[in-house]
Amino acid sequence: MVDVVQTPAREVVPDNTSTVCRTWTEWLLSDASAQCMQLNYAVAYLFLLPLDHMLRDLAWILLAACAIVRLRVTWRGYRCLACDPLIVVLGLWSLWHGISILWSPHWSWGVDEWTSYRTLLLPFLLWPIRRQADLLVAGLLAGIFLANAVQLIQYLHWFGMTPNFEGRLHGLLHPTQTGVFCLAAISWHTVGLIQFRSIRRSHLLLSCLGLCAAIAGLISTGSRGPWIGGICSLSLGLLLITWCRPCSRKSVLTVTAIILLSLAATWPWCGPLVSLRLENVRKDLQRMAARDFTTDNGRRLAFWETACKVFVRQPLLGTGAGGFSQEIDLDKVGYDRREHSHAHSTYLHELASKGAPGAFLLLASLGLCMKYCLTNSSRWFYGMGTPMVLGGWAVSGTFDTFQLSATTFGLFSFIATLALSMQLPGERQQSLMT
Repeated sequence: MVDVVQTPAREVVPDNTSTVCRTWTEWLLSDASAQCMQLNYAVAYLFLLPLDHMLRDLAWILLAACAIVRLRVTWRGYRCLACDPLIVVLGLWSLWHGISILWSPHWSWGVDEWTSYRTLLLPFLLWPIRRQADLLVAGLLAGIFLANAVQLIQYLHWFGMTPNFEGRLHGLLHPTQTGVFCLAAISWHTVGLIQFRSIRRSHLLLSCLGLCAAIAGLISTGSRGPWIGGICSLSLGLLLITWCRPCSRKSVLTVTAIILLSLAATWPWCGPLVSLRLENVRKDLQRMAARDFTTDNGRRLAFWETACKVFVRQPLLGTGAGGFSQEIDLDKVGYDRREHSHAHSTYLHELASKGAPGAFLLLASLGLCMKYCLTNSSRWFYGMGTPMVLGGWAVSGTFDTFQLSATTFGLFSFIATLALSMQLPGERQQSLMT
């Protein structure tokens, strides 16, 4: 007999590396992880919107790619969105811009203007995560606060950053664009402070700090359009809140006092800039009376006059997208055509370049968006501030052409997304503020 020696079986050691990789892959492919990434990209895009153009566009591309990947799961939810009247009007507005390029004398500039309309896709990109509206607004407010910090650095002349030639603190954008974002922050922070009983103390302190920083930032931009927009939207908004919610009157008075105190506190630093900007208006009016339009305000008035003349001559079709620059009298304004290729007014530019149809679609978009904001303002935390932001954007747009910039037009598209997200019956945002 031969003795058989049995050797012990080799113990199988589990491959933790392969398990971890498989789990990580499954997590990446799951819809929950995709939704998390989409939310992160959306917050990153909104955070960068008032800051940097290149990084903002990169975040937008990542957000769009994530939204496309998730279509296999989320496509059914787009049915009601695609049929909404506001989406239809926005689509027609963009389509009419593209059609008007056909008769434009400078079609390449029309195509360049059309690129900013890509921001109208934002409602589709944010639709699957619309319930996180509070977090999205918080991301934008954080970006605006960082822009205010950049303004402070410019004021202190740190890191080689300085104000512009008039002493205006522009942040990382044009002063008017920074001013519009500061106006948006003031509106949303004001509403947050009015509802101070329903938020944490830490959020209350952040809202106070953000409100004061945004007020100082708005004044220091030296942008008269956002100044006027802020006065109009805040005044009407606070009156509307007082009328619709009598129980909030004490809170409204308290917040109004905070705003006035912030204005008084910033006046020693920002007062000279305000006086300078108002004095420039007075001097420019005197020169315009002598038919000298080579000043800042004189050129703007000349552009408005040109836009009105173009609309009277071509009321239906206009010059075509990108064609307004060919109508400018260079000898009158003393400027290069490419330097100022628009009418310096959102509404007059639509009338001149795309005729009555373009202006009608613009006003219809603003009207529907405002209707949605007002009818659903009480359904989420920042709801009452959204119509104030839209009103400030609309009034400020009287003095500049916001639809030609992916930055300011992106703010409008975000407001439209918030308005649409609350229009569906039964929708209620998940609040992160309580």
